[in-house]
Amino acid sequence: MRPAFAAIGAAEHVDEFVLSFEVGAIKPDPAIFTTALDRLGVAAQDALMVGDSEEADGGARTVGCQFALVDPLPTAERPDGLIAALQSVGIRA
Repeated sequence: MRPAFAAIGAAEHVDEFVLSFEVGAIKPDPAIFTTALDRLGVAAQDALMVGDSEEADGGARTVGCQFALVDPLPTAERPDGLIAALQSVGIRA
């Protein structure tokens, strides 16, 4: 993940990468979500998990995060996926 973001010059815009093999937990295990929240210093009720799996990504709800589901398609086939997800919870981009 880090090399992919670095390759497109975006790594400097990411505050944290929380990777399952580093944390020792995989979604929907609450530990991966709480690790991300703790590292960012964000309360669960102030966080939004955007993902393409109701089962795995939706696990963020168990720790109190909001969740927005996007279609499980390649990003080229859902170019407005993130914008739509943000708008679904009242965030206007």
